[in-house]
Amino acid sequence: MAGAGLDGNAVGGVNIALKKKIGALAYLFSTLTALKAKPPRLTATWDGGSAEGEWMCIGNGRFFGGPVVLFPDAKLNDSRLDLCVFPRINPGSVSRGVTSMALGQIGDWPGAEHHRVSELTIDSPTEARVQADGEFIGTLPLTVTLRPRALKVLVPAGK
Repeated sequence: MAGAGLDGNAVGGVNIALKKKIGALAYLFSTLTALKAKPPRLTATWDGGSAEGEWMCIGNGRFFGGPVVLFPDAKLNDSRLDLCVFPRINPGSVSRGVTSMALGQIGDWPGAEHHRVSELTIDSPTEARVQADGEFIGTLPLTVTLRPRALKVLVPAGK
């Protein structure tokens, strides 16, 4: 799971010294700071389509940040990535979205769009941070490609 926009800016903006003192609560402060900033304008493009928004998340599983279902139709073995595009991030959409998150379903965020793709690129005319599995990994542009059956699971002998 990776994200650009709100979650990328929140994760990328975490003050490491503060995180050492207060732990995961530092992410809350960073998220509040990210919410005050002007959201980036993001564009996702893929073969046969495109979308614009202020926050985008890509995943292959159903969950975002633990128990929150962001990609309800995702399947690990269908050779598709799931893209969730949040067109607007403003106080109204955030308050409704936080309520959805509290109920464990962020996918019904107001105006959220869902797309199924095998490869995509996200870019922005301004700097936008990117996070992957809760870790800051850099800034846009980002290209994500699904490599079917790339994960090899080794089972110990006799199991």
